[in-house]
Amino acid sequence: MRRRLFISLEIPAPLIKTIGKAVEKMNLPPEMRILHPEGWHITLSFLGEQDDGDITRIISAMERTAPEFECPEIVLEKFLLAPPGKKPRMIWLETDAKTSSALAKIKSVLEKNLSENGIGFESENRKFNGHITLARFSEVPASVGSINPKAGWGFTAKSLDLFESVLKRSGAEYIRLAKFDFL
Repeated sequence: MRRRLFISLEIPAPLIKTIGKAVEKMNLPPEMRILHPEGWHITLSFLGEQDDGDITRIISAMERTAPEFECPEIVLEKFLLAPPGKKPRMIWLETDAKTSSALAKIKSVLEKNLSENGIGFESENRKFNGHITLARFSEVPASVGSINPKAGWGFTAKSLDLFESVLKRSGAEYIRLAKFDFL
């Protein structure tokens, strides 16, 4: 069986509530589909479709990566229409530059370990930009003015998490398959 997998950092429940209240205050039109808050996360590596037999090697790579790093401090800096520099299709809550840089280092070691374990995936060639995807849409509705960019929340990421993404009509459902604590 093939599964759609990604490795991410989980957002603590109290912070999800805070972010949810901020998104609610934006009063977004219905064309901007807000994603289920339980699914909000920061993706480090999207692995795409992987065979069940590859999961052991993915877990091994995560197991080697997580203890190499102290729990990273995550600063969520601002909301924005995203992706930057392209036609907006999402609302992101973006991390600050220092956070993105720290997460890029973890991502680099993780993807090196995945490759060494023979895991095939499409590596991104652009600079890593940490973010949480909060909403999706096909066109920016005219009724949307500007997104209030201020955020300024933070948390300490405790672990690297492997998730399966099960696509459904109501949106993606995420199932945690493994979790590895940082140092």
